[in-house]
Amino acid sequence: MSERRAEVYAALFAIGPATANECFQHLAKNLPFDGNVHARFVELRAMGLAEELGTKTCRTSGRKAILWDVTDRVVPLPYKRPEDTPSKSLLEEVNQIAMEALIVLQKASEDYADLILRAESVRLRGELADWRKRAKV
Repeated sequence: MSERRAEVYAALFAIGPATANECFQHLAKNLPFDGNVHARFVELRAMGLAEELGTKTCRTSGRKAILWDVTDRVVPLPYKRPEDTPSKSLLEEVNQIAMEALIVLQKASEDYADLILRAESVRLRGELADWRKRAKV
């Protein structure tokens, strides 16, 4: 079990049935904890270590929230990533597309800079021609 999951589990075990925000408040008091605990509850549920008991008004946020508690399970089930989590190959594909897009943007940026330089060159040539005409008169 990951360190963060273990910390969230220990907090939930210590304070009893609680909302995610209440656990976060407990963790923030006792540890240098700045992470989002909400996802850890879903993971602990998938491992059979936490369960939803219903909803209640959260003492920290004042909003209705899920009430969580630990289960009687001692040994966690192996945690499996949800199917909608991108796989490594999908992430690699997204990274590849992002890199290709970056290259296209760099090329477009270079083309735009070149276009600006050409336009400035044309403008300066026009001003130079005007200056030469005025100088001859």
